[in-house]
Amino acid sequence: MEILTFTTQQHWTTWFAVYLFLGGMGAAVVAVSFLTHMYLREEKELVMWGAISGVVMMVVGSGMLFLHLLNKWAIFYIVAIVTLIAIMRSKAIKFRIPLTP
Repeated sequence: MEILTFTTQQHWTTWFAVYLFLGGMGAAVVAVSFLTHMYLREEKELVMWGAISGVVMMVVGSGMLFLHLLNKWAIFYIVAIVTLIAIMRSKAIKFRIPLTP
C-alpha cells in the first residue's frame, strides 16, 4: 500500500530523509557507546565521544524536524491526502472495488 504519492512528495522534501537518518544514527551511536561503556570500561574517551556525537546528531535531526513542522499547510495537506487515500482504500476493500483498471 503506497501512501507516499507524487503529490505528497512535493511537501516531504529531502529534509524528511535527513532528519530520520540523523535521528536513527544518533540513537544507534548513543546505544553503542553505552554498550561500550558496559563491557569495555577502560574506553572512557570513546564512550564520551560516542555519546556526545550521538546526542548532537539527534539534536540536529530534531531541530530539522521542528523547522519542517513549522509549515502547517504542508502538514495539513499531507495528513488530509493520507487520510483520504486510507478511506478510499478501506471502502474499496470493503466493497471489493478494484483500484486499478
